[in-house]
Amino acid sequence: MTPIKGCLLPLAALTFAGCGVDHSRVSRIADLTASIHVQLFNGSGLVTTPDFSCPTLDAVATLDGKALDRLEQGGTITTIASIDCVAPAWALPKPIPDEAVAEVEIHDDTGRLLFGMMHPGASRSLAWRRPASGAARWGDLVSFDWTPATDVVNYSNLRLVSHWRTIELDVQRTADYRFQDGVLTFRLPDAPPDQGPTAFDGRLEISYSQILTGVEHCEPLPFFCSASVTLPDGALTVPVSIR
Repeated sequence: MTPIKGCLLPLAALTFAGCGVDHSRVSRIADLTASIHVQLFNGSGLVTTPDFSCPTLDAVATLDGKALDRLEQGGTITTIASIDCVAPAWALPKPIPDEAVAEVEIHDDTGRLLFGMMHPGASRSLAWRRPASGAARWGDLVSFDWTPATDVVNYSNLRLVSHWRTIELDVQRTADYRFQDGVLTFRLPDAPPDQGPTAFDGRLEISYSQILTGVEHCEPLPFFCSASVTLPDGALTVPVSIR
């Protein structure tokens, strides 16, 4: 918790400004219509229940049956410019468990919300699939394994990087591009796009706009569950040699 002008605000929670959270409108689980969202970052995490009604929840949250520390009960903050929601929030334990499915539950005497997030504590990695040696030629169809394969990844940039050279790869709109079930596949350009030397030794770097864990289950429908992952370096890399 970070004190700001006499207010206690949860780290990495929804963005808001001001002080004096209004907790007067107490809501029940049965009244909620929006979502459960988990933020995973630097080995820690946060569970929130953002909702347009700006609920204040007197609820208990658990991870695999173990109670979580509540950071914020929820409510609203009124400023001169706006009225902003403060989402109910709970802190996940450190380290985040590396298991196939971790069960988040939020409950009160009116109901419960369940979210089975897949591999929340796993180390994300990228490895060569084809060719397994990591030695390719310009024009080759290449593929890589993203681990864990259950992640949903929206990447923002692919590039080849060496100590003196960076080559941007614009492959998303090509016919051979695929990223599904944890496998990234694309065809290398027929020649270096920077018109430099043919030989390249360095690394492939993938940066991303969003990583979401897989959702094993989300109850009750039509609730929406998501868990976003932020990696410390903002990118994954794998060694590459191209001739």
